[in-house]
Amino acid sequence: MGRAAAVFVTGIGTDVGKTLVSAGLCLAWNAKYWKPFQSGASVETDRARLVSEYGVPESQTLTEAQVLQSFSSPHHAAKQEGLSLDPFSVKLPEDRPLVVEGAGGLLVPLNEKDTVADFIQYLKLPVVLVINHYLGAINHSLLSLAYCKHSGIPIQGLVFGGAPFLDNKEIICAQYPNLPVFPDLPQLENPKSIGLTHWARKVSEFNPAPYVW
Repeated sequence: MGRAAAVFVTGIGTDVGKTLVSAGLCLAWNAKYWKPFQSGASVETDRARLVSEYGVPESQTLTEAQVLQSFSSPHHAAKQEGLSLDPFSVKLPEDRPLVVEGAGGLLVPLNEKDTVADFIQYLKLPVVLVINHYLGAINHSLLSLAYCKHSGIPIQGLVFGGAPFLDNKEIICAQYPNLPVFPDLPQLENPKSIGLTHWARKVSEFNPAPYVW
């Protein structure tokens, strides 16, 4: 039994590399990409970035369920447009393999009561947790993993990205030694698509089953 046919990419926080990792997974697995709730569209959508910056063919991207213009959390962006997001009305695309990208971290609100974690549980997908190296990453990572464990959210794997910082990876992995760990995603220089292709080749050989708590 190998990796899941569909995964949900989330992070330990905002701007930790979820879109970059999602692009790499799409290249590695020849998967479709879907970001259900896109805020900040007035700047650029993540789907557009996959194509323009990361070399993912447009044919491998799916239309968002909701596009919001404000560069803020989905619940706030929706309020500014007089909307209220209903994550449980969204249907998971049937395309497989499929990479679903979330917004921010697990507890980012989608409306007044529902979070990204609630949406993940509704979709019944295992998580790829993106961990960027910075001061504080240990705390943010262990809190995210503790929440997944508490909620019974399976882990497809951890992705450590960026320049290594002290012993972040060693401490996190020591706390959860049974979790699958993807090849490290190094700090990429522009154009990122070149280095991302090398990482995707390594990932294509990474095929563990999701870890179920």
